[in-house]
Amino acid sequence: MSQWGPIRNLSATRYCLLTLTLLQCFWAHWSVKQRGGFVQCLSGSKGLWSIGIFKGSGPFDLQPVEEFSPRQDTLTAWPVANPVLTCESLFLDDEVAGVASPVLWRNSTGAITMFYTLQYRGWGRDAVGAATSVDGGRSFQHAQPVLQEPWALGTPSLFEHAGQVYMLVPSLGTEVTWLYRATSFPHAWEREAEALPFPVSTVHVFQHVDRWWLFAHRRDAARGLDLHWAHSPLGPWERHADAPLPAPLGGRPFLHEGRLLRPLHAAEGPAVAEVTVLSGEAYQEAPPRLLLAGVAPARPSAWDARGRWRADVLPPDAAGGEWLAAADGRSGRGAEPLLALRWALQLGAPWLLALALPLAARSGSAAGPLTWLAARRPAAPGLPAWLRAARLAGAHHKKSSVDLGRPRPGEGPGPALAGATFLPRLVTPIKPSGLVERHHSTRGPDWTCELGGAPAAPEAGAGAGDGARGAGAPPPRRTPPPCPPCGVRSPTAPPWGLRSPAGPPRLGRARAGPWPRLRRLALGLALGTLGAAALAAGLYVGPLLERAAPVPVDGQLSRFTVLVMTYAARRPMLAGFVAHYAACPSVQEVVVVWNKGPLPEPGVDYDDRAVPVRVRAEAANSLNNRFRVDPALRTRAVLSIDDDIRLTCADVEAGFAAWRRAPETMHGFFPRRMAGEPLTFHGERDTIEAGAYNVILTGAAFLDSATAFPAYWADAVAPARATVDRLFNGEDVLMNFVLANRTAALQRGASTAAPVRYISFLRPKRRVDISKLSPVGISHNFAKFLDATQTYLRTFQEVFGTNPLVLQEFDWTATPRPFCGSKTLGCVYL
Repeated sequence: MSQWGPIRNLSATRYCLLTLTLLQCFWAHWSVKQRGGFVQCLSGSKGLWSIGIFKGSGPFDLQPVEEFSPRQDTLTAWPVANPVLTCESLFLDDEVAGVASPVLWRNSTGAITMFYTLQYRGWGRDAVGAATSVDGGRSFQHAQPVLQEPWALGTPSLFEHAGQVYMLVPSLGTEVTWLYRATSFPHAWEREAEALPFPVSTVHVFQHVDRWWLFAHRRDAARGLDLHWAHSPLGPWERHADAPLPAPLGGRPFLHEGRLLRPLHAAEGPAVAEVTVLSGEAYQEAPPRLLLAGVAPARPSAWDARGRWRADVLPPDAAGGEWLAAADGRSGRGAEPLLALRWALQLGAPWLLALALPLAARSGSAAGPLTWLAARRPAAPGLPAWLRAARLAGAHHKKSSVDLGRPRPGEGPGPALAGATFLPRLVTPIKPSGLVERHHSTRGPDWTCELGGAPAAPEAGAGAGDGARGAGAPPPRRTPPPCPPCGVRSPTAPPWGLRSPAGPPRLGRARAGPWPRLRRLALGLALGTLGAAALAAGLYVGPLLERAAPVPVDGQLSRFTVLVMTYAARRPMLAGFVAHYAACPSVQEVVVVWNKGPLPEPGVDYDDRAVPVRVRAEAANSLNNRFRVDPALRTRAVLSIDDDIRLTCADVEAGFAAWRRAPETMHGFFPRRMAGEPLTFHGERDTIEAGAYNVILTGAAFLDSATAFPAYWADAVAPARATVDRLFNGEDVLMNFVLANRTAALQRGASTAAPVRYISFLRPKRRVDISKLSPVGISHNFAKFLDATQTYLRTFQEVFGTNPLVLQEFDWTATPRPFCGSKTLGCVYL
């Protein structure tokens, strides 16, 4: 091997690790871009803005549309959920980065039109868009960008005058503010006149008593609220005597019980202030009050987790009805500590493995991996200084220590130290210049010598006592003698001193006891295990830490309920379960079906700050309680899942979207097959190998609570439910029998309709079943479990008169098959 071989090996290792790190970084960036949902198109520089709807009986009782009662349903959302308008729901190009600054308008037919600002990527391109709702604000259909100019446009202000609808829009790129008139409401507008001779960033026009008023924020003046009044909304406008007013900016004022309320921006969110005095000579308002009190976002995945900015309130029409408000919010996508931990594990694992291999392979070494890489040859003049020092450090015996120190003023470094700047944990600074070898002995005094130094003459009085020196004189500095060359015995060394090995020293020849070798072997194995575990955690468990985005269906979002059944013996698992699924953005609430034992306590056994958690205590310990009809459920969709199953939020959101497209079908993540004569239960491995399934376990499945639960509790199914109670097993298979029988009956009643599947398998990207680690469970005794399956399958066939289960083939064209190598661990999805 040439003297440059170690450098090439070291560089190759370093380059390989750097290349792997860069590939991991590119993978991280790509995976974040592919996480889907409405967040994907909200990557502009202005923020992650979208618009939500709030309803209530008054302006101070407004609730998010998904929490309003009665439930606000649409054709594909039960209920519809905020945000109702995002950049993805506009079905425009990807140049739109967000929607914000909503303004509501109700026309004579009762239809509601929402105007808003279309935020394009880059500055100076914002336009005005419009969306129409014909169902009272439950859903909005985007029309098109209704107003675009060569400059950026701000929040519009609409008013009606003389049978015409006008819109006053701030022009953020010009020095004037234009007034537009609708030629075909709400799609076409034309310039009517120059409304204000000065630029504004926010403007609102409204009528109160016998005058028209204009609130504005001028861009050419000090911050504050500029107030103008006129007898006509077309002008001319006269500035108020007290303007600018020391009041924060806000939205369009409205009347409530005869009082004039002005929305404004507050640190806690949108608020309103009552205008107590409004005249040509004076203006006063009361302290502000929060408009959307009690509905602050609690989870980081919420669409408005980073706050709401502007709210526009629409009072009910003359016939009465609900108050409506639209608010823009900023999404909580940003730094994710758990996701950052995942990528830290994946990026750090190769480095840990690279560090562990030399330690484990050369457990007899007396130095670390740096020395092992460097000390393969004696130091050569052409090598870098740090590598020469490393070789010199690694070439000495274990009982010797090599110290590098800074040279004293006026002295240069020794030849072996020239240019050396680091060797962590291998060298320590000392006072003498140059490189000093310090020999430790257990049978005599320690002695030192200077490498590369000239012989030093003995100092005068070196052997005399203290009386030979003057009073108070410092002791003379003793210069170490020069070290002998390799293979030559030092004349000053004691008989038991260190003998340097003959020839160029090699680290492998160092004699060491068994304990240092075992320590380095243990350290190498520990680092290797840690690196392998970090790599496995980053690749397999890592996706469970990712934050997912909701998946819209027909431009709308919805919510579902997480339903879990447990009891006191599994109480420790409840906190982790709630924390994991509370991070999924479409979860409305978590319902815990508590079968037996003392009830869990909020704040102790689980955290209910992110999503509401409702514990439903049952009178009897029965597996049938999972599907009990619950009038308190606020969503039609229910994710029935066991407390020991962990799915990624991305898989959960994708499964929820699939259920919304076909709500009559149960969509789940655990396929099984009941086949043969007599009917026999087949596990997941046999089901995958057979290529077909006819059962989806309800341990992780989406169901329709409005149809599946009542069908399960029908009187005709009572004998089957009794068998489930007697065996304490089989409730998930019974639900498949119920749904298959119901779907077959519907198909017979509508023979011309397209066939409807009663179950559908959802392939997860990751799926972790921690039941194998839990000592509590009903399926740990596999032989007893199989006996129970034979009993309840025979009973179910007798109850339903036949076997209604229909085999369905797996579709592996778009996704790969899972790895099912172990019957005990189940199938692994990657």
